[in-house]
This record gives sequence, C-alpha cells and structure tokens, in this order.
Amino acid sequence: MTVDHVITLRHKLDSLVEKNHDLLGDEHHNLVRKHGIDRVEDLANAFAAIDDAERILRIGVVGRVKAGKSSLLNALLFDGDTVLPKAATPMTAALTRLSWGATLSAEVEFYSEADVENIGEKARKYQEKRETLLRDKLAELRQRRDESRNTRNESDESLFDRASRLAKRELDSYSELSAAYDQFTRIEQAGLNRVTPGDKQTLDAEDLPSLRKQLQEYVSASGRFMPITKAVHIRLPLDNLRDIEIVDTPGLNDPVASREERTCELLKYCDVIFIVSPAGQFFSVDDLDLLGRITHKEGVRELYVLASQVDTQLFGSNHAGGRLDLALKSIFEALGQHMHEALGAFKRNHPEVGNTFDKLIAHASTKLLHTSGIAHGLSSRFEQRASWDDGATKVWENLSSRFPEYFPEGRREVATANLDKLANITTLHGVIGEVRAQKDVIKAERRDVLAVAKRDALVAYCNALLAYADDRRRRIDSADIGKLTERRETLEKRQDKLGYELETEFRNALSTLTSELGQALTEAVAAAFSPVKEALDTDQDTLTRTARTENSGAVSWIARQLSLGGYTTTTYTETTIITTHVSNRLIAIADEVQAKVDKNIKKHMTKWENTLRMSLFSAVRANVPDDEVDGYVERRAIRNLVDNLKRPSLETGIMLPASLKPRGKLQGTDADAYIEAATNHIYDLERRFSSGIKRYIDDTDALKQTDIAQLFLSGYAKQMAALESEIGNKQLVIERLERLVTELRQVMQ
Repeated sequence: MTVDHVITLRHKLDSLVEKNHDLLGDEHHNLVRKHGIDRVEDLANAFAAIDDAERILRIGVVGRVKAGKSSLLNALLFDGDTVLPKAATPMTAALTRLSWGATLSAEVEFYSEADVENIGEKARKYQEKRETLLRDKLAELRQRRDESRNTRNESDESLFDRASRLAKRELDSYSELSAAYDQFTRIEQAGLNRVTPGDKQTLDAEDLPSLRKQLQEYVSASGRFMPITKAVHIRLPLDNLRDIEIVDTPGLNDPVASREERTCELLKYCDVIFIVSPAGQFFSVDDLDLLGRITHKEGVRELYVLASQVDTQLFGSNHAGGRLDLALKSIFEALGQHMHEALGAFKRNHPEVGNTFDKLIAHASTKLLHTSGIAHGLSSRFEQRASWDDGATKVWENLSSRFPEYFPEGRREVATANLDKLANITTLHGVIGEVRAQKDVIKAERRDVLAVAKRDALVAYCNALLAYADDRRRRIDSADIGKLTERRETLEKRQDKLGYELETEFRNALSTLTSELGQALTEAVAAAFSPVKEALDTDQDTLTRTARTENSGAVSWIARQLSLGGYTTTTYTETTIITTHVSNRLIAIADEVQAKVDKNIKKHMTKWENTLRMSLFSAVRANVPDDEVDGYVERRAIRNLVDNLKRPSLETGIMLPASLKPRGKLQGTDADAYIEAATNHIYDLERRFSSGIKRYIDDTDALKQTDIAQLFLSGYAKQMAALESEIGNKQLVIERLERLVTELRQVMQ
C-alpha cells in the first residue's frame, strides 16, 4: 500500500462526491464524520509530516552549568572548533532549534496563507450553513403554523426565535465548522493583518549576538509580533549539522520561566538525549533535579549518560600505576554503580517519571559513556600546540607525566589514539548512527501503518457510499409516489399523540443518563485526586542549616577576641522543593482527570444514544401501524435526530498558574509559598471539576426542552419530500445513481 495510492483514492472519491453532492446530501457529511475521512490536503500533510519530522535526528542535551555541554557538542558536531561557545546558546524558548543552513540566519514563521484560507473558508461555510438552516426552519414553521389551528395566531417574531434556536441546535453538530468560525475570529482579533499571512521573515546577521538582538521582536514576551509568530528556526552553515537538529537546554533555576517550560516540552520529541554530568561531581543533586524534565517517552528515543571531563579523574588515586585502561575501568565501574543507585532512588521518589529511566537502570554498562572535550581538542590540534590555552597545556602535562607510555611526546599516533580514547567521540557518533538507523525503520513502519489505516477508512467510506447509493436507487425504482404521499399525510394526522409518546421516551432516557453519568463522573474525579494530595508530600525535602550569633556581654567579647568562643550556634531546617517535578505532576493530574471524565462521558453517551434510538423507534411503531410509515425513512430520521442532538462539553479551562511554572529548586520561604500554591491549585482543580460535572449534568438535563417530536416529524417530512421529488424525476435520478455506483466500484478496483 503506497502513499500515492491512498492520496489518489481520496482525490477520486472527493471528485465523485463533489459531482454528486445533490444526490448524497447530508449523508456524505455523516459518513465523513463516522469514518474519520481527511481532506486530500490534510492526508498529504499527514504523510509529509512523518517524512519531515522523522528525517531530522533530534538530539537533546541535558546538563547543569559547567557540565561540559558546549565542549561536547563542539567535539561531536564541529570537530572541536568553538562553534557553540557559552554565549551562543539560545536565550529564549524560540531559539532552541539549531540546524544546518547555507548561511547564518533565523527564520521567523507566521501562519501560512493556506492555514488562514482553510480556516476562513470553513468559517464562511459556517455562516452560509447558518443562513440556509434559518431560512429552511422559518419556512417549515410558517407552513406548520398555517396548516395548524392551534398555532395559527403565532407571530412571525415568535417563529423567527424558534427557527433560530432550531437552526443553532442543528448547526452545533457541525463541530468542525463551528471551531473554524471561532478560530478565524480569534486570528482577526490577534492582528494577523499586521503581517501578510504566509510570510516568513528571514533575519540575516554577521554573527550570533547581532542575530539574537534582531529576534527579540519575535520571541520575547514583549515582542511586537509574538502573538502571531508560529516558529523560529536558527540555521548555521556547518556540514556537521546536516540532517541533525540540536536542543541544547539551559540549566536548572533558569531565570526565564517560559524557557524552562519550553525545555521540558522540547525534550519529549528528541530521539536521543544525552544527560551530561561531570565525572568529578557525577550525578549530584543538581543533576537529579534536571532529570525532572524528562518525564515522558514518545516515539524513538534513547537516553545516554555522559560522564564528561573524565580526564579530571585520572590524576588522583585512579591513575592505576600509569595504566590508562585500568584507570578508565576503575573510574567507569565507580560511576556506573553510583548512577544505578542514584537513578533507582530517583524513580522511587518520583513515580511520575514512569519507565523513562528503566533502560538506564537495567543497562548501566551500555548506557553510560565517558567523554572529554578537552582531550578531543588536544587530539584534533595536536600539531598546533601554539593554539592550546593554559588549561589544555596543563592537561597534556599531567597526562604525559602520569601515563608516559600512553601519551609520549615523540609518538604522535600513540598519543592521539589514546586522546581519542578519552574523548570517546567515535563511540558517540556510533550511538547517533544506531538511533538514525532505528528511525529509518520506524519511519517506514509508521508510513505503512498510516497508509493502511487511511486506506481502510477510505474503503469503508466508499462501501458506505455504495450501499447508500444502491439502496436509494432501489427505493426510488420501487417506490409508489401515491403511497408515499399517503404515508406522510397519515403520520401528520397522528403527530399529536406520537409527539407525546416521543417526548415521554426521550425524557425518561435522559433522566436515566443524567443519574448514572453524574454518579460515575463524581466517583472518577474523587478517585483520581486522592493519591495526588499524598504525592505532593514526597516532592518536598528539608535542608538542615546552622547559624552562629554573637553572645552579648564583656566575657563573650573577650572570648571572641581570643578565639575561645563567645558565640551561640543554632540549627534549623528549611523546606526544599524541585518545582519541575511538582509542575509536571500538576499538569499530569489535570490531563489524567480530564481523560477519565472524557472516557466516562463517551461510554455513557454511546450507550444512551443506542438506547434512545431503539426507544424512539419502538414509540413510533407502537403508535403508527407498519403500513402507515416508511420504515427506512423512519430509521434515518431517528438516526439523524439523535446524531444531531447538542452535546454539552466538560472542560475545566484551568491552566497552570504562572506562580506554579517550573522555577528550578526552591528552598525556605520560596519553597513554602510554592507548596502552598500547589496545594491550593489541587483543591481548586478538584472544585472546578466538581463544578464542571454539575454544569455538564445540568446542561445535559436541559436537553429535555428539546422539541424531539418536531425534530423527528420535520426530519421525516423532509426526507419523504426529497424522495417524492426524486420519484418525480425517476429515470434521470436512477441513471445518475447507477452511474455513481459504477464509478465508485471502478475507484475501488
């Protein structure tokens, strides 16, 4: 199954439907929703997104300040050249993408013209549909008023109000059009007209500092064009960046809260993440704090821990009598044991990370790598010693004196080979190569799976169109227009009694739904919030501190002068908290509760809809003899009625407050304030969900005001009238339907 075949199939079906839209009517829209059929453009974009997203290898680098991240990237990608000095790291969230470009530049992307046109077109269709529905409903109500003795005196103003409500109720079922209308209104209010839609502003600069200055208009919080900026991408003319994108994260305690938040988001989509920790302070508390950013695993991603600056550990007790291999082995074993213990404890204390670090814990020996940026620099510039700085020179002197056999002055090949062993860059390139190969396999699998899924949906959609067209042809061919008219008129005579029965069945079904659903939602929310209140305590810690104060009095003063005392030492504790962990937990609980609520609603609504269809069908058959009603039209009228009932929504609308955004590690009064804010947010979230459930049940119960009888009767009459009209042009309509059936079958061959 090729992508081109799927897109071609969708295009052919689209053309056939467009050509026969008057024959298919609303049935086409119902089937598109039922089978999840994409537009041709969206289908092509879905496959293009896989190719584009999977083609580039995304590398994330996590490490605290001075962990050696810049040195690592320079060695890994730029052969040791100082392409990414500390001052060149992105300074805002929008500057986190770094990839190859023919020249140094940044591209600021706005909403494309196609994006805006598509949204605008659907917004216009919404308005057109609204006008058409209002006109039809008003004409229908006027006709019923004129034919009925009970409503003959109803004013046009009253009819217009009723028609507006009926049109609005039906229009709400077109969720895609409603959403587009709302979105287009927001785009206009956001001032999109300030920039021509689809423009991509390119910023050129001689160096990174000047480029960074230009970008402030687009990426800073107060930037003039921030509200309409879609993305920013920095490109560098470096071959080592071809087909690679870097996410070089800032350290913890970032002063830019939005950047800390964006860092957590970007890391979710990296294919390989290097956790960089200096070998001399390996997996410190600060490093573990950083791991809170990595809490989700999506797609192809591998985690590796890099013990950076490993050369610094060769000059203590680990020089192993001048044997480099033994020294490295000893260092590696100690680091691996420490990593295993630290990650195990971290997972136990922070269950929200799930299984993200399981591979690291289980396979520490293969997931832990050492590296030395300075060793790579020494090797790559071995013959240019004049370019070595004092630090590089000192490292070389230590290496050559402690390990003379491995770093001899006169044997370049031996020395550079062992420098490369310390640098370990070849191994890191191998890791990236393995992930890239894995991505190629998964990309092909994802394309195949998506192609098959879309093909199957199109086949089901086409078969449904075939069944509808073929059934419609047979009905028109065998229909008796006189009998149809008689059935329509007979049903109208029975509408008062039938209306009462339909209303009764509808209200009974609705009462059962609100009772069962209200209880299920309340229980689901209560069960979800109980553990999160307890879990907040595990994110807190205490820090013990001491303070020394001078004692008063002459004796104490003399004691201080003689260094014999004169002070009082007190011990106290401060609360500490890692805000990234708490922030992630709060976001996760909101998503989890919303998911549980949505699942319960879907389950109960699906059951209710099926029950309601059967109840309404039974009510009709109990009050109208079989020979006085068209069963096919009856079933379709009931199905459309139920499908188009307005469904309330339950969205709390709670966003994480600015005070709870990730702010690194806090302690003392700052930590206490953050914990209090988090606790209040949890209770507020629970209250909002509880209130949302009550509103949802009230809104659902308000459906009892729906004129269910009128909806059924008008829908039935509309379909009967359409059938009568088609019978009046029987030969032409049958020929068109037969041609449509033939063409649909040809498309599927």
